[in-house]
Amino acid sequence: LGLLRQFDTSGREPFEILSGSKTEGEGRRRALGDHDRRGRGRVSSQPVTADTTSTAEWLVAARAHHCSQCKKEDESSAHVYAPQETINEAPEFPYSASAMVGREIKLITQAFPDREALDTGVSHAILKRVALHEAPETVRLHQPGRIVAFGRQDAVASGYREAVAATIAAGFTPVERLAGGRAAVFHEGTLAFSWATPEDDPRTGIRHRFEAIATMIQAALSSLGVSTNVGEIPGEYCPGSYSLNVGGIFKVMGVGQRLIAGAAHVGGVIVVSGGDHVRRVLVPVYEHLGVPWEPSTAGDIARIKPDVTVDEVRKALVDQFRARGSVVPSGLDPATLELANQLADRHRPDIGA
Repeated sequence: LGLLRQFDTSGREPFEILSGSKTEGEGRRRALGDHDRRGRGRVSSQPVTADTTSTAEWLVAARAHHCSQCKKEDESSAHVYAPQETINEAPEFPYSASAMVGREIKLITQAFPDREALDTGVSHAILKRVALHEAPETVRLHQPGRIVAFGRQDAVASGYREAVAATIAAGFTPVERLAGGRAAVFHEGTLAFSWATPEDDPRTGIRHRFEAIATMIQAALSSLGVSTNVGEIPGEYCPGSYSLNVGGIFKVMGVGQRLIAGAAHVGGVIVVSGGDHVRRVLVPVYEHLGVPWEPSTAGDIARIKPDVTVDEVRKALVDQFRARGSVVPSGLDPATLELANQLADRHRPDIGA
C-alpha cells in the first residue's frame, strides 16, 4: 500500500508520499518537496476515472508542504499539485457524478479584478469557512484581473524578488496562491476556478478530486466543441498530471490543491484567450526563478475555437456541477468578505525593502 505520513507541524519536514504501485518501469518513488525531480506522465484523450488509475493507465502523485514553513501562515495545511508518480488511496470515488447527486453546492461568481490580493483572499476565506462548517461545499468561478500567482516553491527561490519585479513590469500583479505548483498567469481572458469541499481527512481524496475536476472541465469544454487531453506535456509551465492540453501541443488548464484540517481547495485556471499574455510574462518570470520551460506550450482555447467566451466556459462548467448536485447561486456573505479582507495580506509577496 502507498504510505502517506504527516510529520510534526514545526515546518521542518514536509508530507511524505510513497508510491506502492509499480507501473511500466516506475518503482516506488518519494515526493519530498523537490518539485524539479519529476517524471513524465502519459497524455490521454480519455476522461480520467477511478478505473483508469486502478489499472495503472494514469501516473499520478501528490507533493505537499506544510504551510507552517511559511511565516505568514498559522494553520496546519499542505499545498498539492500532481506530478507523475502513483499513489494508492481508498477505492471509493466520492466525487463521481453518482456519488455527488443530492449534494448542495454553493456557487459564487463575484470577482475583485482590481484588488488582486483580496481576490485570492476570498477563495482562502471560503476554504476556511467550509472547514469550520460555516459554509457548505462551494464552487467559485470568476473572471480575474491580471495576476501572476506564485507558489510556495517560487517564494523561496533566489530569484523571487526579480520575478516579482518582472511581473509588475509586465503590467501584472504578483500574488501568492492558495494551491501548490509553480507560477501561473490569470487575466481577463481566463476563468479562475476554486472548489472547496468539507473533508474529514482531506489527504485521502487528493487523487479523486483531481480526477473529478479534470473530468468536469474536459466535459465542459467538449460541450463547446473543444477537444482536450488530460496530462502533462513536456515543457509546460506549472506542470501537472491533470493539466488539460490540446493535441499534446499546448496547455489550456492547470490545477492544484490546498489542504487544511476539515477541508480541501481545488483551484486553477482555464485559459480561454490571451495565451500570448501567459507567454509574455512567464518568459522573464521563469528565467528569474530558474525554471526551465517551453513557451510554445502555453496556449488558449481561442486558438482552435475563437468564438468561445469566458462566460460560455463558466456556464458549461456550472452545468457539469449541476449534473452532480444542487447548485445554488449566491453572493459573498459579509462574514466571508470580512475574513477575506483579513487574509488578503497573506497573499501579497513579502520581498522586503
